[in-house]
Formats: sequence, structure tokens, C-alpha cells
Amino acid sequence: MQQLLELFLQNGLRPFQLDAELAAYEKIVTHSELITLLILELKGPRTMSDLAHDLGSPHSTLTSITNRLTRRGFVQRERLAKDRRVIEVQLTDAGGALARDIRQRIELMLLKVENALTPQELQQFITLAIKVAQAVQQPDVKKGQQDQPTQLRSIPIEE
Repeated sequence: MQQLLELFLQNGLRPFQLDAELAAYEKIVTHSELITLLILELKGPRTMSDLAHDLGSPHSTLTSITNRLTRRGFVQRERLAKDRRVIEVQLTDAGGALARDIRQRIELMLLKVENALTPQELQQFITLAIKVAQAVQQPDVKKGQQDQPTQLRSIPIEE
């Protein structure tokens, strides 16, 4: 189930829309803010660079997200003593409590999925979910166009 949770976080999938209680959290924080809180809850304090990488967002976007979360008291930013140029983001008590509540609700939803499927079906579901996430991240392909194997060809070189 951890794989499925990480899939949701890494690919911006929105399991929150499947559950009314989870959807309610998006009235408190935006989807991007929610993912940021969950990443910090799962991985602990992160530098702005690491967090931007985790989110797949530019630094400017992450700055806006952390500004809003800081104003609401969910995260705090501190410069590292060993390198004052580096800013570390960490959850406050309020942010940690909110992130834990959200994570617990997601885990309950995933538990429902786990209980509804046999172990084989669950593994197949996870495999298919990962495959679909990877497929939709690929460049657009026109209808009827299939991945063509790369053709090697010889190019005559004049001496």
C-alpha cells in the first residue's frame, strides 16, 4: 500500500476526490500544499531544493506554496547553520497534526481497497496503476501510432 501512496504523491494523482472526507481537506489547503505537507510528514525536514525535486515543481512555485503554508502556521523555514544559503522546510506541530490526519484518512481509504481485493488482485492493481501513471507521463502519441523500435541505418561516409 506504501507503493500506492507514493504513486499518488509522486504523480499528482487525486485520491482525495474519491473520498468525501479527504476532499474536505482541499478546502483547508490546496492540492499542492496538501502534497507538500504529506511529503514533509513522510520524509521529514527537506531543503527547498529537495522538496522542489520531490514535487517536480520549480523553486518559484515551491516558494509560493511554502509562503502560504508558513503564513497559516503549517510549516517553518530555517537557514541551515552550515550553509546559510540553504533553506530547510519542516512541519510545525499544527502542520504535522494536519498531515497525520490526512495520511491516516488516505491509509483508511487504501485499506478499503486492500480489503476489497484478493492479494493477487491487489498486486495486479498496483502494477497496473504504476503502468498507467508511467504511460500518461509519456509524450503524446497520435491515435493509431505505436512505439516504433529505433531503426539503425548505415550512412555512407566519403573518404
